[in-house]
Amino acid sequence: MKILIADDDELYREWLRMALTKAGASVTEVVNGLAAVDAAQAANGFFDAILMDMRMPFLDGLEAAKQIRQFDSHARIVIMTAANRSSPDYRIAAEEFDAVLSKPIDLSQLYVNLGLAYRDNMEFVTSHNHVTHHLNQVRINQLTKSYGHESICRLLRLTQQKTREHIRDFHITLVDHDYQQLAFLARNLLTTLEKYCDDGLVSSILALEGAAIRGDGMASALTIVEKRTRHMMLEIDVLLDLPDPT
Repeated sequence: MKILIADDDELYREWLRMALTKAGASVTEVVNGLAAVDAAQAANGFFDAILMDMRMPFLDGLEAAKQIRQFDSHARIVIMTAANRSSPDYRIAAEEFDAVLSKPIDLSQLYVNLGLAYRDNMEFVTSHNHVTHHLNQVRINQLTKSYGHESICRLLRLTQQKTREHIRDFHITLVDHDYQQLAFLARNLLTTLEKYCDDGLVSSILALEGAAIRGDGMASALTIVEKRTRHMMLEIDVLLDLPDPT
């Protein structure tokens, strides 16, 4: 996997480079958002993933990521930030890009989000072209150890079923202009998924709830939720196909 790291903190870049190289990735480093845009443009689709610090000199990470998206729709863009999850920038990053990771970075979450080898009792490698990571694999791994493979498989199947039902109900309430019910359903879905889904999916559901409360932008917010939950469904399918690790 070919990865571009953009961060103005030299020590942090070095730490990430060592961790990713150890996992088998090829790493390129730049020191700010402007250099990241130049490197991505010059690479012409070479990078599979881009790790972008949110706050950098010359050009901040969010703006740099937006510019890269204009000419490279393939690369997986992961925003790294120390910002609070409730901050506007965090929500924007979660809604517009593939993942947001809070600093200090949890390496297990980083590997999962990049599609690198997953360790412990669910070892597998998936291509980021086919499955983008919206499940909290670490949490699922912990639950598997506690409750067993079969129990977690049943739980994941139930999660798929409830999510499909919620998406169907979202569309019905949107057509009926029942915005209060739509906000209630969004909160309900978040309760169903919050133990298993990553910050990006959580943020997109919160954005849908907020849009319903405001009575504005619900269709576009629902589109984002649908996209992210479809990817989540694919991930569940992958997990269900895995043999019992015990």
